[in-house]
Amino acid sequence: MKANLKYIGWGLFCIGVIIAMRFTKKSHEERVMDFPEIVLETPQDNVFLSSEDVKERLVKKGIKIESIQRKELNTGFIEQVLVEMPEIEEAKVYASLSGEWTISGKIRRPVARVFNTRGESYYLDDKGKKMPLSPIYTARVIPVTGKVRDKLYDPDINEIINNDSLKSISLLPQIYAITNYVCNDAFLHAQITQIHIEENGDFVLIPRVGMQQIVFGKIDDEAVIKERFDKLKIFYREAMPFAGWGKYETINLKFKKQIVCTKRSL
Repeated sequence: MKANLKYIGWGLFCIGVIIAMRFTKKSHEERVMDFPEIVLETPQDNVFLSSEDVKERLVKKGIKIESIQRKELNTGFIEQVLVEMPEIEEAKVYASLSGEWTISGKIRRPVARVFNTRGESYYLDDKGKKMPLSPIYTARVIPVTGKVRDKLYDPDINEIINNDSLKSISLLPQIYAITNYVCNDAFLHAQITQIHIEENGDFVLIPRVGMQQIVFGKIDDEAVIKERFDKLKIFYREAMPFAGWGKYETINLKFKKQIVCTKRSL
């Protein structure tokens, strides 16, 4: 008899726990969420988006972010909408049991601003993705001008490098390779102020110090980029202090293991 009462007691206890859990779950799902905290990670103060911008874009997508119940909060869908924004590289949405929730986003880091032959302008980020200009912020990055035909909404680099026909007509992979290299080198980043692409496809660099043009040539691979910039650094360090910064009109890096300079006309 006592054993039966014990089993009955445990059974009632388990039923009570299940009812309490269901009640707690229902209460949690029906909890009204606070307005989200919007946190944006902006590398190098590149404020392409504000919290208010994110809020407005989510609302335009039909996402309710105020006075919603926990069960209405679709964090996965909101994350998907966020990463589809051209300025956002990564996004995470999470909520607490207390009714608070957070929208977290990482803003892309631009390395170049491209001006194409169609009069368009857009940014290229450190992952090779194109970004439209921002109405609230202008990034201080290397401008790329000249014979660039790639449009803003043409394929990105990852699609281009896997397509032979696109690679034959697009300069975007080369632009990305050289600008990303420059941005990750403190000396070059401080010295190179513009990249211009000639009709023949040669890249020409405009330095901050000195009145010469640096003929970089075409870019075949990253090894070529490193070899030519290494030559340039040695030239700056060992030759320019003696020759003078105004002596040369052009510094040509195209030739293997040598630099060909043209003196400025008097």
